[in-house]
Amino acid sequence: MDVAFTAVGFAAVVVLVVVIAGAIGGRNEPDTGAERPLAIYLAAAAVVATFTVFAGVGLTATAISALAEENSGSAATIFEGDEFFGEEPPVSGDDAERNSEITDLVMGLIVLAVGAGVLAFHDPKLRTMAQNSDGPGLRVASKAAYIICFSALVAIVVGIVAVVFGAYGAIAPGVSGVGDRDQAFRNLITPLSLVVTAAGFFVINWRRAPHHLAVPVP
Repeated sequence: MDVAFTAVGFAAVVVLVVVIAGAIGGRNEPDTGAERPLAIYLAAAAVVATFTVFAGVGLTATAISALAEENSGSAATIFEGDEFFGEEPPVSGDDAERNSEITDLVMGLIVLAVGAGVLAFHDPKLRTMAQNSDGPGLRVASKAAYIICFSALVAIVVGIVAVVFGAYGAIAPGVSGVGDRDQAFRNLITPLSLVVTAAGFFVINWRRAPHHLAVPVP
């Protein structure tokens, strides 16, 4: 859940930046179509949905890593003893831990699905507004795109560092103190998932944001 709380906290700060930038920046520009309020809402919703997707990916990948670690030991026997005859054995400590990890996986998938659904509803509307506007709609959408790009870039940099260290742990598990090589590979699941997700968001938002470089006047 640490990934989710971190993403939610970061999202709250970024949404505040989006709202302030959209409400204050360019307040003197004409807004005959009353685009600004809708654009601010759509931008804030897209940012919240983006970080919800990040949290869902992080929670899901972490739960998968934990389940893979538990299953890496001896293979569990499924149909033996009382369980074969339909009687449910008492829940052991290992079973309780596994149930908790499965619950974490389900929670991660729910968070991911909710974030993807909110993003699928708001993002096309924000993109359409940006394409059909040359005023506040375009400006707010562009700022939101650049803010998401910057946030994704931060996630990519941090994730790449974790991936490189994980690769080092896989090459030299004894020296790095990871434990064993299998554990080092399992540790790569979460950072790799976040890097791939962040890279996708960066590319999508970078392509839709306008890039106008000032030409120096001779």
